[in-house]
Parts: sequence; C-alpha cells; structure tokens
Amino acid sequence: MFFQKFNFALLLCFISFSDAYAENIVLSNCNDPVSCGIYEQGTTLAKIADNFNSGSASKRIFSEMHYYIGRDPHLTIGFGHWARKGLDGFFHTMYRNTNVWSNFIGTACSWLIEHPEHYIEFIKDTGIDADFIDSNSCRDGLLNLLLGKAINKNKSKLESWSNTITKERPNVFNEGSDHWFRKVVTLSITTNSGKLFQAAHWANSVASSGEKKAKVIELHSLGGIATLASADSSGWGTVKHAYNAILHKKPRVIKHKDIKVRDKIISIGKSLSYPTFTVPADLVNHTVELQVQLSDWHAVVLWQEYRSYKTDERRTKAANDLGSGQTSDRLNKRLDDLSYTRSRMKNIWNRYFFKTWGPIPKDAATFPTKHSGIAMMISSLEEELKILNKLAEYEKN
Repeated sequence: MFFQKFNFALLLCFISFSDAYAENIVLSNCNDPVSCGIYEQGTTLAKIADNFNSGSASKRIFSEMHYYIGRDPHLTIGFGHWARKGLDGFFHTMYRNTNVWSNFIGTACSWLIEHPEHYIEFIKDTGIDADFIDSNSCRDGLLNLLLGKAINKNKSKLESWSNTITKERPNVFNEGSDHWFRKVVTLSITTNSGKLFQAAHWANSVASSGEKKAKVIELHSLGGIATLASADSSGWGTVKHAYNAILHKKPRVIKHKDIKVRDKIISIGKSLSYPTFTVPADLVNHTVELQVQLSDWHAVVLWQEYRSYKTDERRTKAANDLGSGQTSDRLNKRLDDLSYTRSRMKNIWNRYFFKTWGPIPKDAATFPTKHSGIAMMISSLEEELKILNKLAEYEKN
C-alpha cells in the first residue's frame, strides 16, 4: 500500500500528478502524518515528527489553529505550527502547487457560499470590493488575505490582520470560535490533499533542512539531526552561534544572560566553554574512535545551545512580566531557573542522547557525564528517499 511507506522527498511532486488519487484514499480518521501512514512508523522522519508531539500542549495536528495572547501571540496553523513568515511561506508554497491550491480554494469557497451569514465579515476582512460572495469574489478575497503584503512590507497582510483582529477578539482563532476564517482554513487544510501537502511542506522545510545542515558539519546522528530540525522550527538563532563555532572549529562559550527586572540586574554568572575541535579530556571514552565521539559531542553542544537560548528567553519573559506589574512566586522562580528544558528537547535527549551521555545535565553551563562507549544512533533519510522514488515512479504508470 503506497501510504504505508510514503515519505517526503517527492510528496509535492506526487500530489501534483496524482491529486485525484490523493482524494480517493481515506485520511479522514487521522490528524497527523504518522497516524495517517504518510510517514511510516519507525522511519527517521516519523521519529523526528514524533519528537515534536512530545507533550499534550504540542498539538502537532493537521487541524491546529490558535493565537494565544501572551503565551503564543501569533496566528499559528497546522501540523507544522506555521506562524508569521513560516505561515506566509506555507500559503505561498501551496499557491505554487496548482492542484493543492485549487482544492483548497474549492473547499473554502464551497463552504463560504453555503454560509451567507459570513458574507459581510468575509468582505470586510479580505478587503475585496463585492456585495456578495461567489466563486470569483471568494477566490480573490482569499488571495488578497493569504498572499497579500501589508502596508508594512516586513509583514504579510495575514499577519497584520490577525494581530489587529485579536485586539478586539482575543480568542477569534482559537478552538470554539465560529469565525469564518477558522472554519474555512481548518476545513480546507484537512482534505486529503491538504494533509499530504502539510506533511510534505513540514518535511521539506524542517526535517530535510535539519539533515542538510547536519551534513555540512559531518553530524550524522539522529539526535543531532533532530536537534537541528527543532532549531529550524524554532528559529535558527537558537543554535546559530554553536553551529558556526563547530563549522569553524572554534570554542563556544555558553553563558546565561543577565536579566533586568525594573532597575535591578539579576546576574547568574554561569558560563562554560565548549570546545568544538575535540572532546573534553575527562569525557573521552578510549574504547570508541575519537572522531565518532567528536560527532556525538557536537550534537551535545548544539543541544545545550538550544536549551540555553530557550531558558534565557523564558527568564526574559518572566522579567518583562514582573516589570509590567505582574507578581507571582512562579515568575520569580523562573528568573534564576537554569534547568528549564523544553519538552521536545527532553524527548530528544532521552531518546537519542541518554545511552551515550547519561541524564540531562542540570543546566546548559554543565557538561554531561563521560561518553558511555555507546555511539549515538546514526541515521539518514536517504534510504527513505530511495523507497519514495521507486513508489512514486510506480504510481505514475
């Protein structure tokens, strides 16, 4: 069965030449690429995707849409949690795939035409000049909102509009809302072709990118690839300095930031220099080839860099909340909490680092335990690509 082994490399091409086939398969009772069988259980891609669904709050599902004031203040859509420029890229990539875009517009406009109670709001939100909604005005309105540029050219029209509307209606995009945009978009991106497109776009923009960047620094472990995929999803700034240090064989000093609360500076004063051209002498295991250990060590450096970035980001937010007048023991504790680790990064460490480097270090300014002598699991997407190429060629005939 094609979708039992389906993978990402040619998925966009497959949708292009076989959209009719895509609409005949049944993906209606599943809500993520692994449970749908788009990523086969046990493959590298399925494992990386599963890391992102590491907690109940992750909600990495095809039908996801939210805009949480304070906690996650951006319109966020789909399995990939696309937001801001990522969301702009999501819709522009969809637009370039004629079959997927046609399916999206057809599904969206059918619903809108059948629900005239949303006409006035749709016309206002999309900025089109129309008195009613038909297939043409609907298409033009969605094009304008989803692909247009705002007056501020640094933002898309969609981002600018979503930021404005949530000031008046904070939960307009969240679960339980009956706003036309939530109804239309969640419906249209969860058709068969919508789910396939989401799976392909995430794989190409996150998982594949993580592996490509790992290869540049000769990092082949699944833990390293998963860490870089996580960084690509969060923003490359989370690991940029450590990655460049590894690339240029320079030490990377990971230092926790001083945090300012009102007029008071809270200085942690914790930092640690991570060598990248060798493994620290007291962590070396002489039963394993040094080059293998060095690659494993580079994965640690990147993981710790990501952790320190997110820890300081959390501490800074707590400081800002306290500075704005909020008070709580929880916020105060966060100011000097260096042990924070994001759930998906815990998942990555416990799955791919633990057997080699032991438990998660207490903070980013602490080395892990000595290399156990068990090399980190090596992984690649290349074999999955070969399977996909053969199956895609078969489906053409």
